[in-house]
Amino acid sequence: MSTLQFLRERAGVLVAVVIGVSLFIFVIGDFFGGGTGQRAQARKYYEIGKIGDESVSYQDFEQKVQNLFEIYKLSGNTNIDQSTAESIREQTWQQMIKENILDKQYNKLGIGVSTEEIDDLVLGSNPHQIVLQLFSDQQTGAFNKSFLVNFLKQTEIDETAKKYWLFFKNEIVDDRMSTKYN
Repeated sequence: MSTLQFLRERAGVLVAVVIGVSLFIFVIGDFFGGGTGQRAQARKYYEIGKIGDESVSYQDFEQKVQNLFEIYKLSGNTNIDQSTAESIREQTWQQMIKENILDKQYNKLGIGVSTEEIDDLVLGSNPHQIVLQLFSDQQTGAFNKSFLVNFLKQTEIDETAKKYWLFFKNEIVDDRMSTKYN
């Protein structure tokens, strides 16, 4: 009987101490851990793959896919069917792999493309194949430099044209860097 009386008198204090210590450990653990357990789970949940030692999040991948969808739409392909969408997704993934692996090699070797080279590839006497393809007259097949110049002026005021041009400019730079690397 005296044991029960002792527990009744002291159990409240014991339970309060146990709860208090548990809360303290929980708060301190979260403070010093920075919630890394939950962040790691969330990061793993949204990770769709790894390229090398870097993880690729769904958001990053989907943003690049949407950008490429916009470029296709700006090119006049307003209806994108399922096979084209899959092709765009695969192209985006391959581009991300290439960027991750080759960009490290380019940096390691000091390979780059100067603004003078870009100007020469766009406006020079021997324009890049992408420029020739985009700015050739459809009827004659001849390169139309005035159309290119007018388009470049348009990019200064039209955000859509600028986005379109930046995509192709990046493609030209990537091709040039790949050529130098090879």
